[in-house]
Amino acid sequence: MALLTWLPLSLGSCVGTDTEDVSDDPFDVALWTVEGPLVTIGSVDDSVYAFGVVQGLDVGPDGLVYSRHFGEVPIRRWTRDGDAAGSVGREGEGPGEFISPRAVGFFGDSLWVMDGRAYRVSYFDLDGAFLGSVTPRVDLGSAEDHPVAPPRPERPLRDGTMLGQSPAWSQEMATGELTGTPVVHTDASGVTLARVWMRPHRTTDVLALLNEDRPGGSFGPQPFGDGPLSAMTEHGYLVVDRRAHEGQGPGTLRLTLIGLGGDTLIDHATRYETERLPPSVVDSTADARAAGMHSFMSRRDPGLALGAIQARVREATYAPQFLPPVDQMVIANNGDIWLRRNSLGSGDREWWIFDSGLEPVGRAVTPADLAVRAIVGEDMWGVITDELDVSYIVRYRLRSGPGGV
Repeated sequence: MALLTWLPLSLGSCVGTDTEDVSDDPFDVALWTVEGPLVTIGSVDDSVYAFGVVQGLDVGPDGLVYSRHFGEVPIRRWTRDGDAAGSVGREGEGPGEFISPRAVGFFGDSLWVMDGRAYRVSYFDLDGAFLGSVTPRVDLGSAEDHPVAPPRPERPLRDGTMLGQSPAWSQEMATGELTGTPVVHTDASGVTLARVWMRPHRTTDVLALLNEDRPGGSFGPQPFGDGPLSAMTEHGYLVVDRRAHEGQGPGTLRLTLIGLGGDTLIDHATRYETERLPPSVVDSTADARAAGMHSFMSRRDPGLALGAIQARVREATYAPQFLPPVDQMVIANNGDIWLRRNSLGSGDREWWIFDSGLEPVGRAVTPADLAVRAIVGEDMWGVITDELDVSYIVRYRLRSGPGGV
């Protein structure tokens, strides 16, 4: 049983106003406990319960859990008790079909599914019946747009408009050609109404092993990356500035809520205790990443030496002096913002919790092997992976009381 702390939600009374504040010692609050897993969904050999890597979990107003999986097109559904409840959609390009579902969500009693390849949003009722779709016009750009391509639709909004973003090309980021990509608000047809935010990019935001004799290379996420986290919420577009502390003054984590017109609604900074990043940890992490990259790169080049890849990966790994403060964000169904504290250890993971007004309200500690994906009331849904790399969907319970003290 892990420990969790929580404070009752203080809804964002300052949403719509410009504020800036810095919180000291924000997590001195009452304790909660996490119990579970109470439900485990998954199987190695039962086709109904066997599935690929879980890419996303969402809980609908009907209480069902909707899951997306790598290599699968239909959206699977499960009851709160873990029973299979059918699926939504099928593979194809016709009505109610998907090529590659990228995201799902709910507007009232309607499920929406964003097809990442068809750039189409399909809507379904809670029985899985197809209601209709919207396909905005998409400009994929041309050589003249290099390296910033036109924005592409990412997700629908409740009023029928869209949120879009320009793609961030790994090579252009690594070479410094791409320093920012716009996030935009569009109408249903894809016409830009306003720029919401310009996402900044640095050469250190991508781990790149560039080819010496031709364009391209091998790319991946930085193990200690500190690029901003962002998400669309009910109150606006949320940006979390998590750049690593540079050694001057206290460590500060900044959350900013932005309106769809690009105006800052709330800007709030919270101080945190910094943690140094030892060079030995950077080297061992880079060597582990190099081993994984070598396993697939050597298929194309059987004579490729592991030591050569290790040297290149060490050189390409971003190594800030201090550990970036957080590495993951989950938006709870009540609007709370959960940020997972970055950690060098292998034990339980700490989360910092903010309300929809960006005020810190608590902290949580979850099991190390739990990848949290959705938080609905007292239910925490996530994914665990066993030693055979088999994924399982699990439900934990958030419970108040002194049991974890």
